[in-house]
Amino acid sequence: TDDYDGDGTIDVVVGGAWSDDDTELCIQDGTVGSAVYCGGWVHVLLMDGNDGTPGNVAHATYAGATGDGDTTYGAWAGYDLANMGDLDGDGWSEVAIGKPLASEIEVYPGDLLQAGGELSSNNAMATAKGGTFMGFDVASLGDVDGDGLAELVGSVSDGWIGGANGNLDLRVWTGAQVASGGTLVGSA
Repeated sequence: TDDYDGDGTIDVVVGGAWSDDDTELCIQDGTVGSAVYCGGWVHVLLMDGNDGTPGNVAHATYAGATGDGDTTYGAWAGYDLANMGDLDGDGWSEVAIGKPLASEIEVYPGDLLQAGGELSSNNAMATAKGGTFMGFDVASLGDVDGDGLAELVGSVSDGWIGGANGNLDLRVWTGAQVASGGTLVGSA
């Protein structure tokens, strides 16, 4: 994603949508009766500059919180992630985190990822909201409008959630919108 520790090796950001910080296994079998809450998590792992292996402790962490998203299943934070490049001009790459059961994508500033520690939704520079289950797919679209900033794209297909039509809900937010922060609502 970026060299957050300055050792010359690109560090990585990983997500675990079906786990969280409690001791329950987050196994979804499709029945409400066996639902287990899964907040999800995202970790920034610093890669060793000598051999390229990840460190054994996360440098920065984000955990989906209780009440964050669907009250039965959680937020599934980290289901998909995207490197957005440097949107705010501070020299660090921002990261977009898909939270499909909260129907949103949060973008975190690179300087906070570089600083390390625990992050929460309050630290997001922008929150992009879309239709139900937005955040299953998250990507940097590249600089489409020529302003030097990558656009954010999020989508979900109703085929994934049992819809017979296979309709695709695709939303795009400009890099400038994301960099300006706040809550963003895309048009379908």
